Amino acid sequence: MKKRNLLVLALALMVLPSMAYAQRDVKLTVNGKPVVSKPAAFIASDRTMVPVRFVAEALDYQVLWNEGSRDILLTKMNFDTNKPEQALVLKTDAPRALVIEKKDVSAFYEATTKDTFTMTDVDGYLNRAKVVNLELKPIIKEDRTFIPLRAVVELFDQNISWDDATSTVSIVGDVAKTDDEIAGAWLYNKLPAEYKKPPFKLIKSLSPKRNGLAEKHIYAYDLIEDYPDHIVTIDRYHLDLNESVIYKYDVSKDGWVRDPELNK
Repeated sequence: MKKRNLLVLALALMVLPSMAYAQRDVKLTVNGKPVVSKPAAFIASDRTMVPVRFVAEALDYQVLWNEGSRDILLTKMNFDTNKPEQALVLKTDAPRALVIEKKDVSAFYEATTKDTFTMTDVDGYLNRAKVVNLELKPIIKEDRTFIPLRAVVELFDQNISWDDATSTVSIVGDVAKTDDEIAGAWLYNKLPAEYKKPPFKLIKSLSPKRNGLAEKHIYAYDLIEDYPDHIVTIDRYHLDLNESVIYKYDVSKDGWVRDPELNK
């Protein structure tokens, strides 16, 4: 499957005229939904560069930035089990990525989400990781990190197509399909790392109004602490897929307010 994906991408890139589009932004969609970032995807050294955070989050990966090493840590989370399935590290100082061995993924995630984490804590996992060489090293542009489009295929194993008429790259990945699943995965990816470990859980809201909201493409979730004998509700959220906005219930105002952190 990966060889086929690489062939599709190679053919797409062959018909992409770099001189014609070098000064134009490249549109990007993931599973039919536009991925909007500033700056947008662009052409560099005859290669299409895409924003790693926006693409990864659209494919249900959590993205963490390590300030000390300037590495990008990406983790594929299973929304149902609340456990990591895949982890990789993008180096910003070299054209390569490190794919963590499956047996090390959980321990790697536990280490990288600690407040005291440094890259030396995961040296053993990095030494065992599979090295994937990229065409170009990541490019940091206006505080955003971009990677070659081919890396999306090599690292995330996705299908990619190119629309020459509209300068649009389309990525089709194996992610949540229903709007309810999309909303839940989206909110889960936005939550701080400490809320992705037991006893915390993100569940569909227990409110009787939940189904009525869903008819308007507004989905309700609760962040809880789940103990054997009781449940503590930490926060309540509404996700408006019409406007791509996350709201949190503000007890002091007795109403729903736009969450500034989760809407970044």
